[in-house]
Amino acid sequence: MQKEQFGSDYAREAVPKELQRSWYSMFLVLIAIGVDLSSVILGAELAKGMPLSQAIISVCVGSFLLASLCTICAIVGSSTNLSTSMITSYVFGKYGARVFSIVIGISLLGWFGVQVGFFATNAQTVLLEVFHINLGVKILSIIGGLLMMTTAIIGYVP
Repeated sequence: MQKEQFGSDYAREAVPKELQRSWYSMFLVLIAIGVDLSSVILGAELAKGMPLSQAIISVCVGSFLLASLCTICAIVGSSTNLSTSMITSYVFGKYGARVFSIVIGISLLGWFGVQVGFFATNAQTVLLEVFHINLGVKILSIIGGLLMMTTAIIGYVP
């Protein structure tokens, strides 16, 4: 059962009931998504351009809209036990799902670059100021990218 569990990602079929994650396990993943570098970047950008009250209202409205959309998607996903790519193929058809997947893939590649760059510049600052080690941003980008890809390759194991 263990080999079967990690041998397929069920991208083209519904996840069997016995292999589905608990709501608590998925909740922890979603919390981790909300506490990430993108939140730090968002906060920094809002702090530069808005008064505190407007920034709080903007974050609350944006978070509410995102939570509403995510809730609808979660209901569909939990009801069908299908992946995003399978659901989009039903909604947009075979070719529409491919376009959707390409758009998501390109945007995720861009976001990966943002995350790696953010890691590298901050790691360089810490290494220089605390340890007096001057590694280039390119080297730290490679290290950070490899670390991030390692977690993606290994995957989410409860």
